[in-house]
Amino acid sequence: MLRAGAKKVYFVQCNDKTIDSIYDVLKQLLPVNVLIVCESGSFANIFKPRFHILVEGDTPDKSKKSYILNKKWADVIVTLEMFTNSYCKNICEHLSREWSLNK
Repeated sequence: MLRAGAKKVYFVQCNDKTIDSIYDVLKQLLPVNVLIVCESGSFANIFKPRFHILVEGDTPDKSKKSYILNKKWADVIVTLEMFTNSYCKNICEHLSREWSLNK
């Protein structure tokens, strides 16, 4: 993420039971009104992102609770091969610190 242009990156590893408390800690660290990109299968269980992009691998575990919920809540579902810079530029624009989805 740093190579892609992120100013700060936080790495968090936790389980579904502790994700709520981790989120409380992150809220204290993160500034208000900034763009945040989060790569997590479980985070959407407690936080509704403005735009939810699900990137499916070649063999997703379709029995996994987080996969089922993410597929249900995702605004956009793409394959790993589709998830490129040019594809992302076509579906999302960053304007005035707000994201909009090109449909």
